Amino acid sequence: MKNYLMICLVVIALTGCSSNPGVLTEYGKKVEIVLPAKVSNCDIIGKVIGENKDGSLEMAKIDLRNRASRMSSDSVVVKEVVQNGSHFLINALAYKCN
Repeated sequence: MKNYLMICLVVIALTGCSSNPGVLTEYGKKVEIVLPAKVSNCDIIGKVIGENKDGSLEMAKIDLRNRASRMSSDSVVVKEVVQNGSHFLINALAYKCN
């Protein structure tokens, strides 16, 4: 029973750490927001969206980089930033350059 409880606590702790939307992950740190010229020789992976509903553009950028990293992207090009009240939405394209 003690082992089962310990395993549950570890799983909960790891899940909580990985789902914190305001923290740039280790993989997210490897994703750069770049200008289109920098991705001219890169492979496009697809569309990616970053968002924040608390009025922070910086937090939306963190979300964008984290989501792009989960697509195995290392670069993103922002296509559009939309603000609706305190909700920021960043539409971008994810690329693999390395």
